Amino acid sequence: MTVAKEKSITAAAPSQGAETLDLDTVKVGDMLQMSYWGIVRDKQTRQGETSLQMEPVTPGISGEFFVNGSELVKQAGSADYFDPESVVKCNQGELVNYFLIVASLPVTVCFTKQNGNQRVLRGRVISASGPLGQSLVEDLDLPISMRSRIRTVIHRQINWFVANGLRYELKTGRRATAAARQV
Repeated sequence: MTVAKEKSITAAAPSQGAETLDLDTVKVGDMLQMSYWGIVRDKQTRQGETSLQMEPVTPGISGEFFVNGSELVKQAGSADYFDPESVVKCNQGELVNYFLIVASLPVTVCFTKQNGNQRVLRGRVISASGPLGQSLVEDLDLPISMRSRIRTVIHRQINWFVANGLRYELKTGRRATAAARQV
């Protein structure tokens, strides 16, 4: 199982602050950690093995890349899937605490904007200012060419989110409403 790429990926996203890897120093036996965020553009399965053609969504990474091997694909994180039988219903404080834990994972979050409209955002949490504050979330569905893909999510406005195969949602009813006022 290997990760092959059509074009050379030589740098991590600028927001991660990683240094560029000197390709001339890489040798057989070196240990490397690679974390690429991308959107699946094609999926092939041959002889029980899955291969994905990916389009990067992280600035600084250009060209498509490929993920080859079912076991490698299974280890990918996604916020598009969750077990509907395992929804975690919680009050506002619990919902926010769970949200603060998912900082490095792909996340889909539904929140109420200041104008009262619901917004569903797929991305990753860049920074958070604590339970009573807000998080800056990079909207990975927007094109890399956009000047800013960072969106503000006010914690007390979160209705539900999906991360790590689970959906966390706000309890409904009188008790949940009273608990939300206390957060």
